[in-house]
Amino acid sequence: DAQEIEKGVLIWGAVVRGTNNPVQGKEVEGPLVEKLQAAWPAAHYEMVGEHYQQIFREFENWLKPSDELFMKIDSKGPAPGGGLSLHLQLWQRKNVLVKTDAVLRPDSPMIIVGPQWGADQLLFVVELRKESP
Repeated sequence: DAQEIEKGVLIWGAVVRGTNNPVQGKEVEGPLVEKLQAAWPAAHYEMVGEHYQQIFREFENWLKPSDELFMKIDSKGPAPGGGLSLHLQLWQRKNVLVKTDAVLRPDSPMIIVGPQWGADQLLFVVELRKESP
């Protein structure tokens, strides 16, 4: 509810590698695969890194699932109809790749297609979560 969101919420962020080659690490499974397919079709999705971050209003929040790609998140408070209104900046090392305003809702991840990684594609996933696993 809105009061929980105003107190601080948990955001899950992940860097995923979309590839048509066999994966070496942890393969992404479950309902997220269908959403990744819609953003960038690939045979496999490998989890490069993930991070949970509590989000508080009026503070800079950093979601850092990898040293290569990370996100600065500024909360703008509860969104009409539920969820959280955010200002997001996707960074690759010291360069800002994307700045956008977005509304995140539980069980509705936002996927940003990031830079290529050789023949593969990096994807940044951000999702509002109620708790970490």
